[in-house]
Amino acid sequence: MVNYELVKSIRKACSAEETAPKRKHVRACIVYTWDHGASYEFFEALKSMPILNNETQVYKALILVHKVIQEGHPTALKEGLKNRDWIGTVGRSQRVESVGTYGYLIEQYSKFLICKLDFHAYHKGFTSGIFEYKEYVALMNVSDPDAGYEVILDLMGLQDNATNYSVHVLASIGSENRESECKISALVPMIAETYAIQKFTTAMLRGMVEQLGDTGGLEQLIDKHNIQYARVFEFFADCSSIKYLISLINLPKLPSQPPIFVTGTVVDRKPLQSAKPREIPSPDIHLTIHLALQTIKHFQDPVSAVSITQLANEVATQPRIPSIIQLTHQITTLLQRNPSPLLAQASQLYFQALLSPNQQDIINANTNLQNLLINSPAHIFDPPTPQTHTSA
Repeated sequence: MVNYELVKSIRKACSAEETAPKRKHVRACIVYTWDHGASYEFFEALKSMPILNNETQVYKALILVHKVIQEGHPTALKEGLKNRDWIGTVGRSQRVESVGTYGYLIEQYSKFLICKLDFHAYHKGFTSGIFEYKEYVALMNVSDPDAGYEVILDLMGLQDNATNYSVHVLASIGSENRESECKISALVPMIAETYAIQKFTTAMLRGMVEQLGDTGGLEQLIDKHNIQYARVFEFFADCSSIKYLISLINLPKLPSQPPIFVTGTVVDRKPLQSAKPREIPSPDIHLTIHLALQTIKHFQDPVSAVSITQLANEVATQPRIPSIIQLTHQITTLLQRNPSPLLAQASQLYFQALLSPNQQDIINANTNLQNLLINSPAHIFDPPTPQTHTSA
């Protein structure tokens, strides 16, 4: 017989309101699996809920499953594997109208969870839904480089799935409001997932480098690791701009650059010319450097009234770090070519308005900037003419 308190917690966690599942209800489900040393009742109770006709409830149910598999008793992972087909059915239960809708996010979330379950089904050394390197090496023989290579490669495939899904969630979020909190809440287990995988692959690569004595044969894995590291760092940077999300979770702190793998160990990227230990930059400094690097990447982007207008509209509607960086580059480039106090003032007012809780402030500032751009002479957008020098 299914426990009444468990059923009540699941029902409240998967309510029809378009809000995030409350932590206390999710936590109650996780604690239940530990108290009873079993997770069968959790899945049976969840499957009995009449949720498939409501996309919000289905979405919240997948978040709940993800959290219980991650943090619940190890039996939660086993029961998740037994219910793999049900999770797939849930993913196909909603109509997919377009990218970013609940139907699309549900379909993609279900595919990710199945990918995660398939990974665990194949790699028996991971006895829980989160990735602990010490636990893994205590259970598995890690002396076989080929086996280690396969584990890392498959983990990287799972990491790609996790970051891709997270990008879909981020892209689906409009202005932060109570309705967007439901979509945002799926990022909480995704942050834990991507961080755990990143830590594990780094530790596993370190172990393989120490075992082999050099990085020979691991160059492709290390390159892939570094690419994924940059994606995860950028994902966390994007998450740091979502106020509601950072009220739910302490974002992991990653150095701005991945570790360097050298013979026998892994070292931090530190300047060699100074013997004095360098002070570790704060998370704010890391984020600032990341933003600077992203800005430099746009140095060849053409500047035009159309591109600035499109970006300004996009940022005003749905502010995202990459779009803000592009817009900042476009405006600063234009001001460098043709210094205009009016344009500088309008741009400052525009960016200040983005911090305002009043949507009308943003609309007014955006309209003011657009009008100024429209009424500006076309030649101010022309790139500077290269100076030619003739010898006397």
